[in-house]
Amino acid sequence: MRQPDTSKNITNLAEAVILQSLSDLWQQNERPDSIKFFKGSGLNAYGNLAGMGLKQITSLRKFANFIINQQGTVLHREKLC
Repeated sequence: MRQPDTSKNITNLAEAVILQSLSDLWQQNERPDSIKFFKGSGLNAYGNLAGMGLKQITSLRKFANFIINQQGTVLHREKLC
């Protein structure tokens, strides 16, 4: 019986966690935890497990911050209406 490739499984899981955290930025109930993930050490840890370099992690963090800022703008507009 063939043994599973553990390193590939870990990489896939880490990528899935990162993608889910990006998706959670649009979910009001999940947003605070997702913001903590991207602003804290979570992204660094999972990025490293996913095989990302510092430049890729930094770019992803900038992208997440852009989304966070956009969501803040949308929420602010919603409150004004």
